[in-house]
Amino acid sequence: MLMFTNISWATYLTLLGLAILTWYLALGYIQYYEALKNFLNGKRSMNFDPFLDKAENSTQNSNDTMDHVTAKGAFEPSLQDFDTIEELVERVKSTISDAIQQQDPRAYFLSHCRNLLKEYPSLFKSQFRPSVCEFIYSECESKELTGITMEEVEALWLN
Repeated sequence: MLMFTNISWATYLTLLGLAILTWYLALGYIQYYEALKNFLNGKRSMNFDPFLDKAENSTQNSNDTMDHVTAKGAFEPSLQDFDTIEELVERVKSTISDAIQQQDPRAYFLSHCRNLLKEYPSLFKSQFRPSVCEFIYSECESKELTGITMEEVEALWLN
């Protein structure tokens, strides 16, 4: 009992604070060791989500086949995608122009556009696919190529 009277409240609170600080520093070090090591080595910015860090590490290992997919599952657009879309846009415009001059422009456009989209399989799973479909649909409307619905444009990718 004599020992408790020799320690002042200030000393007790200081030691208690140091013990708590040491405990949480040890937990943080254990939990965030990999992220801290990568940050100090300059490999990436600091990320305080250990679950995301593990997902990024597992995704990095399987990233050989999917270069344009990030760890979160979102697609990361590449310059190649933009070039491909520009090329496709020009070809769609010319297909629409050719279709307007045919006797059955709707059938001509659908068959040629289906073949055209088959030449761009990378865009089938791209984040730009809905935008490409919307462009094709709006371009058909603006060029007065009637009878084409948005569902038919979406179906062109599947056939």
